[in-house]
Amino acid sequence: MRSPRRTRHWEEKNKNGHFYLDYRTAATSALTCIESLHDLDLGALPLPLCLTNASFSMNVTAEHAPGTYRSVVDNGRDHDVVLDLPEALDGDDQGPTALELSGMALAGCISTIWAKVAHNSNVDYREIEVEVSLNKADAASPFAASEAVVRVESEADPDRLERVLDKTMEACPVGRLFEEAGVETETTLVQTSLAPNGTA
Repeated sequence: MRSPRRTRHWEEKNKNGHFYLDYRTAATSALTCIESLHDLDLGALPLPLCLTNASFSMNVTAEHAPGTYRSVVDNGRDHDVVLDLPEALDGDDQGPTALELSGMALAGCISTIWAKVAHNSNVDYREIEVEVSLNKADAASPFAASEAVVRVESEADPDRLERVLDKTMEACPVGRLFEEAGVETETTLVQTSLAPNGTA
């Protein structure tokens, strides 16, 4: 797999800064792959079964609400997401669009796989935030490129955090789907740390 282009920035956390992750916005059935990530570490990376030639399947259903553009999508494990169109497109704006959900899935996938890789690699961190930007160049394709900024509050060695991110992007199933579709994700790692006096 082609390694994503990446850059790294180091900065102290701003006093007013607050990095957070709302896992509810990571609503994506693709994260069922997380169950097979128990062997991940920084030295070797056995890919999840759903990313190899091994058999893998999932069943997703969408129920449409008559008279609206709203659908409720269920991942087959009793988790559902409401999809809708914005009011500007005659929707009721009761949820993200299906296309927006793909970007949410990518951000959620990166954050979840990061947490699993870091945990199994004994890399400590306090908080993580993943911000994904999707860029559309023309009408020929939904997206031309994607960018992911991964903000991590950690005192760990920057090189170890870089390796965690490398492994994360190799294992993230949603990121691989984007790449297979010709959309490369450029990632940037932003590490923040506590000030010498122990305050943010």
